[in-house]
Amino acid sequence: MTASPSLGKTPIPDYLIDGNLVLRAVLARGLNVLALPRQVLLAGRKSLVPSEISFTHGVPEASTLSGVTYAQDERLRRALAERAGVELPRGATFTWRSLARAQTWASRLGFPVVVKDARGENPARAVYNVNSTDELQKAFEELRRRRPEDRSPGSNPHMAGYAATRLGFIVDDDGNEVAPLHTRMLVEKQIPGQIIRCVVVGGEVAGAFIHADNGQVVSARLDGELSQHLRDIALRAADAIPGLGVAMIDLATQEPASQATNAVVVEVGERPRLHTIVAADPDLAGRISGAIVDFQARQAKITLPQPAEEVAGELNVEGFGDVTAAGEGLKAVLQDQGVEFKLHSTDEKEGNLTGKVKASPKLLANVIDLLMTGALIDDRAMSVEFKVESADD
Repeated sequence: MTASPSLGKTPIPDYLIDGNLVLRAVLARGLNVLALPRQVLLAGRKSLVPSEISFTHGVPEASTLSGVTYAQDERLRRALAERAGVELPRGATFTWRSLARAQTWASRLGFPVVVKDARGENPARAVYNVNSTDELQKAFEELRRRRPEDRSPGSNPHMAGYAATRLGFIVDDDGNEVAPLHTRMLVEKQIPGQIIRCVVVGGEVAGAFIHADNGQVVSARLDGELSQHLRDIALRAADAIPGLGVAMIDLATQEPASQATNAVVVEVGERPRLHTIVAADPDLAGRISGAIVDFQARQAKITLPQPAEEVAGELNVEGFGDVTAAGEGLKAVLQDQGVEFKLHSTDEKEGNLTGKVKASPKLLANVIDLLMTGALIDDRAMSVEFKVESADD
């Protein structure tokens, strides 16, 4: 298996992969970029504020806040999907107060079942292979647990910067922070077979791969092309959620993906979640992220050049605590990676530095993301701007 993206010995965390690959694709297409906290990315041909296209965690601006909100509510998106004729697993939502009814319902439905958060990040936090009423109770207890960082914007990096779902909490008898009693959990029949993850971009399936097999994540390439039937189901499921420019659709099937004529939609999300395939098939992950950038460019009616293997330009980094030490540290790291970098100036008062850089889009994207997280050097940037070198420079 190929290693996940990294810069030297510093890996790109899973939660950054979507945005990192989209940033890489944007840089390869010769655009100026401005990276802001929580993976907000502005890009365009203008040098002052490059905002012709924008993304958050790799999600394009074409995906509306309404669409993201619909996708993060399991009950709402199930209702929308069912109205569109999309086949889903049998499921129902229950609160902690109705745990006994959930246990009775699951017993009648038949184990195994999956228990999921009914609202929040996608794919939803879930407990798979629940095989008894006791295990169902344990799954409810696990999913009820809350952490302080889940409620503070930016504290939990796994929580999307655009997330519209507020996670409330109460304190139980043991002093644990848990979800309120009215918080709903979705109990669904677990569908046997493989989970085929499809990424739909602008009404087309940009890529598909095997995500899981009978509840166990495997992340592998498809053996052959996706069947037209599965492709049609993925497109119908994505279209059922209004306002999603990009959608992740998980299909459960017991047939080979290239020949499948039956499948059930088990997840719909607003993020491509490319960390689940980038290690096994980096080329596919790159094609999907490129399709996302090209789609958003079409929406903005701008024409992009073919991807370049190397980019050069001015790098402006703002917000360091100790800009002198940060500059020296950055030079050392980039030199070690074979990246051409020349430091031009530093501003001790503002904590900013400016320099010229030449690198592959992949390396430069990794540098920018790791500077923003504070994982590259012993300091964290508040923004990173890259201006493409013009022919006159």
